[in-house]
Amino acid sequence: MSDEKFAEYLNGRYAEMLAYYDKRAVQNKLAYRLLSWYIIVISGFLAPMMAIKDFRESLLPPFFTASVAVAAAVLGHSKFHENWLRYRATWDCLKREPQLHAAGIGIYQDTSDRNAVFVSQIEALITGEGKEWLSKHACADEAKREQPIIGVGKST
Repeated sequence: MSDEKFAEYLNGRYAEMLAYYDKRAVQNKLAYRLLSWYIIVISGFLAPMMAIKDFRESLLPPFFTASVAVAAAVLGHSKFHENWLRYRATWDCLKREPQLHAAGIGIYQDTSDRNAVFVSQIEALITGEGKEWLSKHACADEAKREQPIIGVGKST
């Protein structure tokens, strides 16, 4: 692979993927932290406030209780924490490759075309992350479909 094509790849697809994984990591981290802190603060606030009669008799306790349940459900369903860590790990791997390439170490050590190996390595990382995400979510969906519905089935 020519240096010109390599520079084009580096400034094009590689830069896009690096920005994509960084952006998605930041988004998932923010969502995870916001929902987690909301659950912690509201749960901590709700218990002592229940001792106050006027508060207890208002519509606020059911609203706050339901909002904590919804926040916890969204947090569990959306897997923001797992996604944040996975996106950041992929970003870290992508970020490290140019240094390995430039230093000519690791898989770049004994090759005649380091540029082609770099592109191959980056595409393998991206494809592997995509396959991992798909298999994780496909397995979760399959497990949900296989769970028996309570109250349905054979009676004993």
